[in-house]
Amino acid sequence: FLLFIVAKRERESDLRGTMPLPSFIGLSSINDDGSIIRAQLPTCPADPSFLDGVASKDVIIDTSSHVWVRIFLPQPAQAKKRFPVVLYFHGGGFVFFSVAYKPYHRFFNRLAREAGVIVVAVDYRLAPEHRLPAAYEDARTSLKWVRSQAMQGENSAIKEEWLVTFADFSSFFLMGDSAGGNIVHHLSIWASRSDIRPLGILAQILIEPFFGGVVRTATELCMANDKYVPLAGNDWLWSVSLPEGANRDHSASNPVGPLSPDLTTVRLPRTLVMVALKDPMHERQLQYFAKLKEAGVDAQSLEYEDAVHGFQLMNVPKSTLFLQDLIGFLRTCRLSNL
Repeated sequence: FLLFIVAKRERESDLRGTMPLPSFIGLSSINDDGSIIRAQLPTCPADPSFLDGVASKDVIIDTSSHVWVRIFLPQPAQAKKRFPVVLYFHGGGFVFFSVAYKPYHRFFNRLAREAGVIVVAVDYRLAPEHRLPAAYEDARTSLKWVRSQAMQGENSAIKEEWLVTFADFSSFFLMGDSAGGNIVHHLSIWASRSDIRPLGILAQILIEPFFGGVVRTATELCMANDKYVPLAGNDWLWSVSLPEGANRDHSASNPVGPLSPDLTTVRLPRTLVMVALKDPMHERQLQYFAKLKEAGVDAQSLEYEDAVHGFQLMNVPKSTLFLQDLIGFLRTCRLSNL
């Protein structure tokens, strides 16, 4: 499913000719202008028919950037039923994948059905064609768009009927995995400094967030040849997604580094960090969690033994445990908000 990096090198140059380029599932070739041709990975179309209890549809939310979302709506058991909303950002190192990618579509479908939530999955712009902060800008656009639905303005052209009719905007969650978890962190900081009423963010959920730094962690070094996220692969992803000239201590990469905001100055929401202990980045993720606790954030972590990066999208027993834990956290947040 999410085996998006293969730990081998195909040629001794990256987009700038300075870094070995790993072989990626999802990468066909690199053009002379630095853009890439992505392999055709299996995708699923949206289906509005409530197949297996969930309907889905695609909505363009910004015509200038072509950002769109796929909405997953559980079949309402009653006419006036309203569901919490999860704004979700997919992974892929800022370079790969889409919300239509088959493992993601299935995951969102299952999350909507079993958790009883509306999932709004954002298809943001990808690097290297659109380096950071493009993905963060698209995340803010998506949050503003959901807010516009919550406000139910007079402009019927912007109304999305599924959200206006069925969404409980007072129970709102930010969620993402890998690069999407990174996006959630930055979006939460922005939201904490912005007027997003009437949205009520109950929590942010970061699933195996994609973080980096100039100084290597012990787990990065001892797991440098990891099958799923090898160190050379991560370095390449950062090299083509960070702003030109930036290193891995840029605030986009290292949330606890010297260039990032002091978390004690930010009012972050309740936080869940979900960590796979066979992910080479898990030490960074736990460092982030520790900094949240030091800053007084209501944060908790869930750690999964013998789980690799992206395991929640795979057909493995721990993915079921993961979903049960996630649903339990969502319900706890909702109950505490009553």
